[in-house]
Amino acid sequence: EAKRIEGNMERLKETPWHDQVVKSLLIRRDIVNIMEGREPTPGSVLAGDKFKNLRVKLAKGKDGLFAYIREYGAIGSAAKPVNNVNSTYIDCDPSAECAKYCYALTGNYVYQNPLVKGELVSLAAELDPQRMAEIIVNEYRTTGEYDAGKALRMFDKGDIAEPWVEVIARMNKAGIHAQVFSKRPEILRKLDPKMNQVLLSIDRSNRELAAANPDLP
Repeated sequence: EAKRIEGNMERLKETPWHDQVVKSLLIRRDIVNIMEGREPTPGSVLAGDKFKNLRVKLAKGKDGLFAYIREYGAIGSAAKPVNNVNSTYIDCDPSAECAKYCYALTGNYVYQNPLVKGELVSLAAELDPQRMAEIIVNEYRTTGEYDAGKALRMFDKGDIAEPWVEVIARMNKAGIHAQVFSKRPEILRKLDPKMNQVLLSIDRSNRELAAANPDLP
């Protein structure tokens, strides 16, 4: 993953996506530092009073991380999809135009809270996919959209990564459908197409991705 991330950052220097990845990596570093008993970097997003409760939870390690997500929720409420689970910009393999113009690089998405939440949720999925799936399932089952049989939008910000395959499979076993748009075809193919709405994300600058993956809608 490090080589993939470094390659994308080199390829897409001086784009809004690159700037958000730098912020995300710094936040992820501080989350891990706190979970391992170290202090956040002086002056970092997580060092202020705003995230004091988060620091207290994270100091308890993985259990504290999941306790915080249970308390504040894994599912967001963006206006367009109504319910959504965001990941991290780090997981993206963006096209040239996506790195410049993606809607998730502007507005509310770039504030501190969504950035921190994306890193917390993504790290939780990496550390314990089963527990992450249980939180999402329990949370989504309380919504009217679940009662109506609607799919849960995944990655309104960021993109899918390998740990999410198990999370979504466990969601599927619980009867929840997922809606996934992605520029990572190798991972999309690991999702059950009968249980999930799986779509390859295409724009003018990456049409070759569609030509190379004709099996994916």
